[in-house]
Amino acid sequence: MIELIYMMIGMVLGLGVTGAAMTKDMQTAIAAPIVTGFIVSAAGSFSIAFVVAGVVMLIGILSITFFLGCIEKIPDEEKKAILD
Repeated sequence: MIELIYMMIGMVLGLGVTGAAMTKDMQTAIAAPIVTGFIVSAAGSFSIAFVVAGVVMLIGILSITFFLGCIEKIPDEEKKAILD
């Protein structure tokens, strides 16, 4: 749902669908060092920031592994018709 909202905002601003998707991805890239800086300033060292980054990475790996499922090649009917 949120992706649809970003795409609609991107189309209104003239970014297109790809530009809106890239804008959403860049928001996380901008937020990561900011969050890391807050963690380092609160904790006084980078060790907790590294642990948080590792936990986020582990959650991402597990979610891709369990939610994505088996990836299979989509058969190309056009190529099959040409070869037959």
